[in-house]
Amino acid sequence: MMDTPTFPIQAAYQAVEKLYVQAAIGATGTVGVTYKSPGITSFTRTGAGVFRVLLSHKWSKLLLPVCVIEEADALGMEAGLHDEDVNGATPFVDFVVRDGDSAWGDADPPDGSKLYICLDLKGHDEDLPAGAS
Repeated sequence: MMDTPTFPIQAAYQAVEKLYVQAAIGATGTVGVTYKSPGITSFTRTGAGVFRVLLSHKWSKLLLPVCVIEEADALGMEAGLHDEDVNGATPFVDFVVRDGDSAWGDADPPDGSKLYICLDLKGHDEDLPAGAS
């Protein structure tokens, strides 16, 4: 019987988690969080068209940030990653939205819109199972 080769692939052992936020947007960009995963401290508006997901602990890497806007009004809103520091003292992910051809961050989604956010985050080395490297 032939031995199965093993390769020290650390990434395969690190925890990858999906965290979710669902929020309703009110007048003047006010945020009403309707769902947030454990691991998310808060979701707030930090400026016109800029929204922050505050994480409850550090992660080694943000793998995939997704923000979808369900609009109550006209089409044309887009969302994108603005800034992130998932491994800092206060880990966060910021998203920015725009209305059609306007500059990023110039407009909040219309009153009654919903934001759906999914973050794929990779854990730290201390999350590895015993014996993994």
